[in-house]
Amino acid sequence: MRTRPSLRYGSGIVTAPTSMARWVAGVDGCRAGWIVVLRDREAGTYIARAVQSFQAVMTLPEAPEVIAVDVPIGLLATACAGGRSCEQLARKFLGTRASSVFSSPTRAALAAFRAGGGYPAVSIANRGSVATAPGISRQTFGILPKIDEVDRLLAPCGRASWWRCIPSCASLRRTAELR
Repeated sequence: MRTRPSLRYGSGIVTAPTSMARWVAGVDGCRAGWIVVLRDREAGTYIARAVQSFQAVMTLPEAPEVIAVDVPIGLLATACAGGRSCEQLARKFLGTRASSVFSSPTRAALAAFRAGGGYPAVSIANRGSVATAPGISRQTFGILPKIDEVDRLLAPCGRASWWRCIPSCASLRRTAELR
């Protein structure tokens, strides 16, 4: 599959697929479960629906080849200031809207959440043994159930291409393309 650069900052490049998969999907968490917007790239049409679980996203009848989800995937083992490089690049790209990108939790923070830890315990777990490492934001803690749900399902899955998406970046890029 060929790829094309979509964002470039210094040596970091974020790529997007250029194959013509028939169905692609964008997914975001909501109180009812997940909102899914599917695009039929052949017909140029869209379908939107709500599903109750991420498992339902993975078993959609359209079987999207590419799924972009607005939940952190690929968590770090150790917290670092500013989060993962993709989050740092997204903040740089967004400029004044950088605050819409929050740092992902670490694997240890997710484990503490899975063990029933509340915000203080999960934040301490995120720091690990490094006193200067960041904790997690309340916003991150609030979406840990969604991060957990996705994380549990993606590890054994090999069906689709998964992309972490940040809607603010897509919106800003689309606005710039329309000018």
